[in-house]
Amino acid sequence: SSVNGQGDQIGEIVALKKIHMDNEREG
Repeated sequence: SSVNGQGDQIGEIVALKKIHMDNEREG
């Protein structure tokens, strides 16, 4: 976690993008 919470938000977005890319790859 980051002090201002921005790091957590970015981390969540990156995780969601990774999951989406994995799903696209499985097709």
